[in-house]
Amino acid sequence: MKNIISSIKKELLRQAHKLGSIAVAYKRLGTDVVWPVFWTGDIWLNVLLLFYCAAAELTRAVGVDKIKKIFFSKTRDGGSYVKYARITT
Repeated sequence: MKNIISSIKKELLRQAHKLGSIAVAYKRLGTDVVWPVFWTGDIWLNVLLLFYCAAAELTRAVGVDKIKKIFFSKTRDGGSYVKYARITT
C-alpha cells in the first residue's frame, strides 16, 4: 500500500511541476496519467519485492552456505547443482 501511495505522490508532484499548481495537478491527475502503464509498473515493483522477501526468508531458513552451494556450485560431472538440489532442514 505504501508503494502505491508513493507512486501516486510522485506522479502528482510531476504533474504539479508541469502545470504549476498542486490543485490543478490533482484535478487533472485522473485524465493525464496513463493508468495501465502506472499499474503495470506498480505491480512489477510489488512482484520484485515479493521475490526479494522470499529469497531473504529462504536464505535465513536454509543458510547462506547451502544457498551458495545450490545456486553457484557445479556437480562432479560439470553440470549445475540446481536440478539435483533437495532442500532439507
